[in-house]
Amino acid sequence: ARPTYLFLVPMVVESMYKKIWISAEEKGKVGLLKKMIRISNVLLKINVDLRRILFKSVLEAFGGNLEWVSCGGAAVDIDIIKGFRDFGVNIINGYGITECAPVVSSNRPEYWVDGSVGVPLCCCDIMIDSPDSSGIGEILIKGETVMQGYYNDEDATRNAFKGEWFCSGDMGKYENGILYITGRKKNLIILKNGKNLSHTHKTTQSYKFICNICSNMALSSLKSTPEMLFMASS
Repeated sequence: ARPTYLFLVPMVVESMYKKIWISAEEKGKVGLLKKMIRISNVLLKINVDLRRILFKSVLEAFGGNLEWVSCGGAAVDIDIIKGFRDFGVNIINGYGITECAPVVSSNRPEYWVDGSVGVPLCCCDIMIDSPDSSGIGEILIKGETVMQGYYNDEDATRNAFKGEWFCSGDMGKYENGILYITGRKKNLIILKNGKNLSHTHKTTQSYKFICNICSNMALSSLKSTPEMLFMASS
C-alpha cells in the first residue's frame, strides 16, 4: 500500500515516530539525520522544500506517498507533530464525540494550529460554559449532528443538555474560532482557593509510563514491516 492520507490514533503515530529514530540510532546516523533536518528547515524558510528527496527512505517506510495523517481520540504531542513535519508529513488533530455523529471539529490540510483540534464543522456551534479566567470551561455543542437523546433514558438525556446545547463533559477553550481541549470535567479537582485543577496533572507521569509500555509493545509488532531508515549516505 502507498497511502497519501491515513487516519490513526496518537499511540500509533508516536510509535511510528519512535521507530524512525530507533532505526537511525541502530545505523549510527542520528547525528546526520538531525543535521539534515536543520538544513531542510533553513531551506524551507526560503521556500525551498527538499524534504521528500532528503528523507525519501524515511517516507518509503510508509509507502513513499504519505503526506497527511489525521488523528483523533486523544491529543498528539506537539513535538511529534513538528517532528513528522520535518520529514514532510503533516499531522492534523481533530475532536469528536459519539453523540455528535461524531466529528465536532478538525484541523484542515490547508489550515491548522498546533496544539488545537481545529475549526468546528459548519454544522456545529460551540460555546464554553462558565469559563474561568483562562477562558477554560465545559465545551457545549449545538447543531444538526447532535443527537436528539439517549434511547429510552429520559434522565440521561435531560442531564446531557442545557437547553438546546449538548454538554460534552470535555473541558476546553474557544479562541478566534479555534477549539482547544484541556481535559475532562469529571477529572477536575477543586482546590481550597477555588481553582480548578485537572486530575491529569497529577497522573502525567503514570500516563507517560503506561504509554511507553504500550508504545514498546506496538513497536515489537512492527518488526515484520520494512525498516524505517533514511539512506542519506550510501
